[in-house]
Amino acid sequence: MSIDTPNPLIAHLGALTAAPFIPELHTDDCDDVACTRCVPASQISRVDVPLPELIRRVDEMAAMKRAHMATALLTEERHQCDPVDVAFAGLACGCKARLATDEDYPGFADWVAQREAKNREYRRAA
Repeated sequence: MSIDTPNPLIAHLGALTAAPFIPELHTDDCDDVACTRCVPASQISRVDVPLPELIRRVDEMAAMKRAHMATALLTEERHQCDPVDVAFAGLACGCKARLATDEDYPGFADWVAQREAKNREYRRAA
């Protein structure tokens, strides 16, 4: 595709955004079945909440968020102050011997080397 040829995807997206779909929350006497700007009253009633109720719900969600944050911070603080944590963290690193060697999986190192060589080859070709 040259610079003079428009990208079909960009052209399609441009056509879609030329007249954006912005629904209006209202009802009217519109009889046009293809009208995309009207929203039925049943959908409006789902989002139409009295202001005091909306404030109560927002306050309730904020309190729940604060409670979750406090619990998470307390849990993290307990974890940071745990005297056994250092000993537990050292368990995974106590073994100095290698867990697996090339002899445990014969031919695997060669296979990995071949895959890496092919990968380099493909990247150079691209």
